[in-house]
Amino acid sequence: MANESAMTFNVLRYTLDDGPGIRSTVFLKGCPLTCLWCANPESQKYAPEVVHRDVSCIKCRTCVTVCPEKAVAVSEETGVTIDRAKCNDCGLCVDPCPTNTMQMMGREMTVDEVFATVEKDKLYYNNSGGGVTVSGGEPLGQPDFVLALFARCHEAGLNTCLDTSGFAPTENLLKVLPETDILYFDIKLMDDEKHKQYVGTGNRLIQHNLEVAAGSGAEIVIRVPVLPDINDSDAEMESIAVRAKSLGTPVSYVHLLPFHRFGKGKYTILDRAFAMEAATPPSAEHMEHLKTIFEKHCLVCEIKN
Repeated sequence: MANESAMTFNVLRYTLDDGPGIRSTVFLKGCPLTCLWCANPESQKYAPEVVHRDVSCIKCRTCVTVCPEKAVAVSEETGVTIDRAKCNDCGLCVDPCPTNTMQMMGREMTVDEVFATVEKDKLYYNNSGGGVTVSGGEPLGQPDFVLALFARCHEAGLNTCLDTSGFAPTENLLKVLPETDILYFDIKLMDDEKHKQYVGTGNRLIQHNLEVAAGSGAEIVIRVPVLPDINDSDAEMESIAVRAKSLGTPVSYVHLLPFHRFGKGKYTILDRAFAMEAATPPSAEHMEHLKTIFEKHCLVCEIKN
């Protein structure tokens, strides 16, 4: 199992928002959903991809010279531009770049490599009640790796947390659950048609997997992104609260996650448009109001900014 590998895009140490205590979060690449508000667009593709950070570019045009597909251009006005229809993400423009403007987002890592990084902070995990979280992307797209990593963590006495959208084959979820201590499970919308409109697929599989997870013994935290003019109404939150309450005691918390635009710059380096650039984040007062809807159903609810 130690030889299992996965496509990753980050291993972030000392995180405080991806589970209890101090944690390390392993971000896996690849996601089948197309959420309009996605804050990690670099996580969507299952393969490595070239990105550019123009702030460091000195306009030397090395990337233009070495690109065999003639997909890269550099100008004083626009900086680096990549014709994504031509670019095959070969990465030949990355190493010669003298200022690290051109970068490859995503690399294959083995369980041994990842564990060697996360185990460095075992003392912090133990002292804070923390551990290791696997997020994405959609981590259940690479279940063998998650299973092997979580098993390795348990051998070392480390807590494990899986952060999932729930949109994956049920057998992938069942494979990982025995080694999962805490399950962060996203619920975005209860209406199947609205889910298709804003997420790119219906939510029936997600709801089925949530039911399966509720019977697994894992501690479940429902995570709800609060999205302006999409799900931030009382009626939408009420429907999610009713669903969370129906699952019973496995649900330990509900986390409300207010929409933000922090990921906007990532769309720029990927030459993509951010569909919700004009959306306004919900006010603190509105978030507090939505929180009371869940508390009315006797659910412990927290706002996670």
